[in-house]
Amino acid sequence: MLNMMLKKLYNLINTINIDPLNLKKAILLCLFVEGTWFALDWFFYRINLSFGILPEILFVAVVMIAVRMMGRDELRRILVWRNIPIPLFAGIIIMFFGFEIIKSELNNMLQNLLPVPDGFFNGLLYKSNNVFLIILLNALIPGFAEEVLFRGIIARRFYRAYSPIKAILLSAMLFGIMHKNPW
Repeated sequence: MLNMMLKKLYNLINTINIDPLNLKKAILLCLFVEGTWFALDWFFYRINLSFGILPEILFVAVVMIAVRMMGRDELRRILVWRNIPIPLFAGIIIMFFGFEIIKSELNNMLQNLLPVPDGFFNGLLYKSNNVFLIILLNALIPGFAEEVLFRGIIARRFYRAYSPIKAILLSAMLFGIMHKNPW
């Protein structure tokens, strides 16, 4: 089963490397990564090995396998370090605080129009009393994997096929859709 999934991932990655990435292939890649992660998480849950950090580790592993299949230097190209001038960095940080306020207000409007169903989040999220695990599971591990997948693979390849604005909008749209939860 794992061998078959890796073969399908290999074929998908090869078509992404050969041709410019279009929206259909990007959706297939997202669905494959998400589906593989879900299948592995379900499998480990069924054999009573599902606990806290395991689903996030599986998600990172699936993304890293995809990156590795794209080539030896792909991760280095994705995680390139750029020297950003301090004034520009400070401006970006201030801008993100503004975006956070706007996002919070949009979330308030959404909750008024479309309230969260009772019990929607029950048992959906891993709850830990360990602050380190909360940060690791909710911010660091998923953030790293999502940056590599959506900005490193999808957005970079969209730039080859689309204008910069269309590439940014399409990759952001896919990022939002893959989270599947308006709340």
